[in-house]
Amino acid sequence: MTQSKQEPNRVTYSVTTSACEKGGQWERALELLGLTMQTMVRSQTISFNAATSACEKCGEWQKAWQLLRTTSWSEVQSNTITCNAVISACEKRGEWGRAWQLFSKMAQCTMESDAITFNATISACEKGGAWNSAFQLFSVMTCSKMELGMITFSAKMSTCEKAGNWEKALQLLRVMMLCKVEASPITVNAVISACEKGSEWEVAARLFRILMECQIEPDLITYNAMTSACEKGHVWRSALQLLASMTCVNAKMDTITFNAAISTCEKRGKWEKSSHLLNVMSHSNAEPTTVTFNATISAFEKGSK
Repeated sequence: MTQSKQEPNRVTYSVTTSACEKGGQWERALELLGLTMQTMVRSQTISFNAATSACEKCGEWQKAWQLLRTTSWSEVQSNTITCNAVISACEKRGEWGRAWQLFSKMAQCTMESDAITFNATISACEKGGAWNSAFQLFSVMTCSKMELGMITFSAKMSTCEKAGNWEKALQLLRVMMLCKVEASPITVNAVISACEKGSEWEVAARLFRILMECQIEPDLITYNAMTSACEKGHVWRSALQLLASMTCVNAKMDTITFNAAISTCEKRGKWEKSSHLLNVMSHSNAEPTTVTFNATISAFEKGSK
């Protein structure tokens, strides 16, 4: 276009910047935005949004943040789309403080926040361990009657799981069912893991049965959470039954699976079972660790008393 001496206009720049955003070319997007300003073409919000989204997709939160600051002194008005992209960029890099700061700023400026805003901020708080902030945001979403989808519930359950708050995780699962949001392995895994952390192996076992009844296929995370729950509950038979069911469906077992099962047997002094599991492990792709050998040796010591 420059060779044909045709003058690019704001539509040209906006479309090209959007193309860079879709291709994840954040450096090109920023370069184009700079050209827009240098050539005195009035920068449109769409160009800034595209450039910010390009940075977000590549996790370049600092660049996205700088772009947002640029809108404060330029003639461009930032909007919900701009802020959502910056919050998502911060979330991807674990910058929950920045995400929360921007979310609060949006509220102060009476800028509309949508489900994407809340989901990204909740996820950022969850990754940063700011569980109270995540709970607060979820409550606001519920009170404002905002549509709660899979992403919202997954982020919130993940927060409960990391906090070991199995009761709230279970309550969320019930709310999810009432809202007719289809449960997924990710959400159920989070609840089972929360139960495991809270040493509620019986609740975890009930959830596992519900998962099977709903024909939701458990994955390695599900099995590992359940095996760890059995370990904390000292229920070695349940742990072995779980491993047997994994064998029946050709489910993959890793070091975490075997270590949890061996530790369960160790706690009950079942050295024969621990030894058998170590033997099975040696013929699998799972690599034994110090934890594996220590648990097996401890099982022998307890079994000989």
